[in-house]
Amino acid sequence: MTRTDDELEDAERFALAGLRQDADPPPELEASVVADLRRRGLLRPAGSRRTRGAVPAAAAAVIAFALGIAVGLASRRPSSPALASGRYVLLLEGADTPSAQEEARRVDEYRAWARKEAGAGRLVSGEKLEPWALALGAAAQVPAGGETVRGFFIIAARDDAEALAIAQGCPHLLHGGRVIVRKIGKT
Repeated sequence: MTRTDDELEDAERFALAGLRQDADPPPELEASVVADLRRRGLLRPAGSRRTRGAVPAAAAAVIAFALGIAVGLASRRPSSPALASGRYVLLLEGADTPSAQEEARRVDEYRAWARKEAGAGRLVSGEKLEPWALALGAAAQVPAGGETVRGFFIIAARDDAEALAIAQGCPHLLHGGRVIVRKIGKT
């Protein structure tokens, strides 16, 4: 059964996006595939006059290319803990409201940090939240001013200690904010 992009989990989608797209197969792979096809009689030696050999040769080339891409991608796949570990949410809280110029600078700073974590296979997703909120329920209350959740990141980590180490590198802490680390439970 083949899954579509819509059926991939965030961690899988993120890992696939991090794969190199320009991977060339190793030259020895093509030689190995060609030798195997010749042993099986599916590929004639060079200089053969039979025109029907063009079809097997084309098929061999397609197979070699596909195998090369598969091997190339597999050999360059990042070791991503996101696919085999716990997920955590980093809730970014803080009361200061920076100027528009400072906000843009911080967004760039957070984006650079997020890209670094994504490159290491630890970032699943993240978003900035709008400053307003809606509340439902009997005791629902939206904080007025004060500390509110400004944004979040979802990360992958092997354990709580690694999650805390990742959170300690978050730029939000440098700007007087607070980062709350919560493990995402299995559902």
